[in-house]
Amino acid sequence: MPTDPDAPTSFTVEYNSDTEADLSWTAPSDDGNCPLTGYNIIYTDPDTRTDVTVESDYDGTTYTLTGLTLGKTYTIFIQAVNEMGYSSTDTTDNYFHHREPDTPDAPVISKVTDVDLADDYIEITITYPTNDGGDTVTGFNIYLLADRGTYSVDTDLCADSPVTDGTDFTC
Repeated sequence: MPTDPDAPTSFTVEYNSDTEADLSWTAPSDDGNCPLTGYNIIYTDPDTRTDVTVESDYDGTTYTLTGLTLGKTYTIFIQAVNEMGYSSTDTTDNYFHHREPDTPDAPVISKVTDVDLADDYIEITITYPTNDGGDTVTGFNIYLLADRGTYSVDTDLCADSPVTDGTDFTC
């Protein structure tokens, strides 16, 4: 028997510009035994505290929310919609303080495991920074000291390693 769908999952909000934020989410695992017809995108206006529906039956899992004000905090909801109704919003709410991201703290090299200077090889463990600057850290630049004072950078080091908050990883 068809029912309302579950709420979308993996909802993220990222700063795009002074007036925009990029939203993304994953379709719910349970569509209520009825195909999804789209998504409702709703936010709570920080000045009036009223809910504003910016899209109904939106077809997609990414959206650029416009008309935002820097320094304001928004609550954003995504509802999955099918013929029977729509999902609850209580599991998809996200409080988003719209601000330009800051520079993240530097990661910490927490362990040097292996060094082979003959093969230009070093294995290190990096601890994710405690302050991500308000945005997702997408990678690290690793600077190497070579030939006593000449610095080089290899941005491809750790390129295949996941950058995950709260997780140490080795590259």
